[in-house]
Amino acid sequence: MEGQEVRKAEAARELGALAAKSEEFRMQIVKAGALQPLVLMLKEGAEGSKEWAAHALGNIAADSEQRCAQIVKAGALQPLVLLLKDGSEGAKERAAFALSNLAAYSEERSAQIVKAGVLQPLVALLKEGSDYAKESAAFALGNIAYNSKERSAQIIEAGVFQPLVTLLNEGSEDAKNTAAHVLRRLDAISEGAFANILDHDYDAVDDYDDDDDDDDDDYDDYEVGCLGGCPH
Repeated sequence: MEGQEVRKAEAARELGALAAKSEEFRMQIVKAGALQPLVLMLKEGAEGSKEWAAHALGNIAADSEQRCAQIVKAGALQPLVLLLKDGSEGAKERAAFALSNLAAYSEERSAQIVKAGVLQPLVALLKEGSDYAKESAAFALGNIAYNSKERSAQIIEAGVFQPLVTLLNEGSEDAKNTAAHVLRRLDAISEGAFANILDHDYDAVDDYDDDDDDDDDDYDDYEVGCLGGCPH
């Protein structure tokens, strides 16, 4: 049985790697019927299988509203949230990555993700996860917040501000950029809710915003949910 689980985890990892290569591979993986087995692995597999199933689904979801909808319809949302809450460190990273992509493109799906109970686990990961986990959590929160005062208020209420500021000051370069984008997005949507909380941190945000003429394109990429050139 252990050997079978190892083979399943390896297969999921290979599917994730293939999905990272091209849009054509992502379409072919879905056409081949991979979604239901991957979701079943999320629900019932061993820890390693769950981690790589989440990774594969996150990559499959990239750049496609249709595939995101198919993944949620296949039943992936609740198992991903459970993995985010109770999985290993690596599994939490992969779950946050998958949820960040699923939250893109659709306000309805973002609302579903919030209803599934994802905010507190994402904030916890933002506080205590690895560098990559923190970046993935921040990105997911930014996508969930997009274009919604209600969801932005829920995210702020969940305690996101201080962990984002800490990430902005102490994270990796990529994590700092992500934290800056999320802070600016939350501030804009909430009409300046953060402006009087910690003014000096907005100087840091400005340091990571609009550094070159291509930044508008970068921000557009952020809005559709691709984390640092995902899939990965």
